Amino acid sequence: MFARVRTPAAPSPAAPLDTAPRCLANVRVIAALIVAALAIAACGEDLPSTSQWTSGHDIVRGEAPLAYISDNGSDTVSIVELRTMTLRARLPVGLDIVQREAPHHLVAAADLGALYVGLSNVLPSGLVGIHADHGGGDLDSYVQRLDIADLSPDGWVRVDSNLGDIVRVPGTSRFVTSHFDLKRALDVITAGDPIEDASAALVIIDGETMQRIASLTICIAPHGVVINTAGLAAVACYGEDSVAIVDVAASPPVLRARVPVGAAAQALPPPTYGPYAMTLSPDGSRAFVGLSEGRGYRVLDMVSASMMPGMVADVTGAAFFGAFSPDGATFYGPTQQLDTIVAIDAATLAPIASVTLDAEVCVAPHVIEYVAALGELMLVCEGDHRTAGTVVALDPATLEVRAFVAVGVYPDGISVVDEVSW
Repeated sequence: MFARVRTPAAPSPAAPLDTAPRCLANVRVIAALIVAALAIAACGEDLPSTSQWTSGHDIVRGEAPLAYISDNGSDTVSIVELRTMTLRARLPVGLDIVQREAPHHLVAAADLGALYVGLSNVLPSGLVGIHADHGGGDLDSYVQRLDIADLSPDGWVRVDSNLGDIVRVPGTSRFVTSHFDLKRALDVITAGDPIEDASAALVIIDGETMQRIASLTICIAPHGVVINTAGLAAVACYGEDSVAIVDVAASPPVLRARVPVGAAAQALPPPTYGPYAMTLSPDGSRAFVGLSEGRGYRVLDMVSASMMPGMVADVTGAAFFGAFSPDGATFYGPTQQLDTIVAIDAATLAPIASVTLDAEVCVAPHVIEYVAALGELMLVCEGDHRTAGTVVALDPATLEVRAFVAVGVYPDGISVVDEVSW
């Protein structure tokens, strides 16, 4: 069991905590307000000038490290002070105040003064709306840039549909998005069209100009992405049981290889292994591939662009986004279906420890981050996709739960800032 529970502090009026999903009633109210505003304008009434409107954004401060959490199901970003496990704010994000845009993964770039949020434009499973489930959306996705101090909107760029992951190219202001476009693949297969049309792309954007720089078609339903300091990306290709190796430092980017993750790999959906999540070792030499269907982790050698023979860690559920200890000796992996955290010897893949999580603390662990400044693991748990998920602090030595805090609905991404200067 956990040692203590910290509950969120009361939010300031400028940082409301809107945990309830947007519903039809909200849509009707907003529509009525819009109609009323148009009627006033039609009658010749003057609206206040934009200089009289306040932004509604106050600076969100807290003691570092701060974690930014993408709340897929509530269209918000939660900001958690990790030292005290206190929710400092939860603020709305997106380009549309009415529709859910499902923020899915994010990158906090304090040196650029910005937070980059992937707006996938799909709904979490089980919810009703114009969007489909993850991987089945019809609309384009976007990357939204927000001021990191107050999360005020500061630009956006359109990418492809079904955004899966967003990752920064090390040492640059460029970002890469993957696109988990299962709908494209299934439509192509059903229609009997050429199978190459089933593949989706990586999109590269400039985080300062918020422009698309390049797009490269790589594989079927790409999702998790890691990029080493040499600009070599490894991408989990769910739909064809492989990992794509892409040189994103090249101009234009180049697909170097597609590497099957196992002997039973399928070239078409449904996959045998379903590679979904990627985690890069601290030295950038290896990537652990989380298998959502094959229930395990496998290891990619980034130098030789090949899977490492015999490096297989079997787990009890679908394997998600993990983390390494700072020295690279231990790998920590979250699994779903049976909600657990596993600790694995990174050199041999021998199991070290495994803990099944209490449903009161964590349901559906999605991603874990090692926060070196605190010597703790921070685990993001999706929850039931209808009520608040959680962020959980764990002892890396024992996997004991130290504390947890509620965030938004269906959290699925975390990015940590180690220094706060605002």
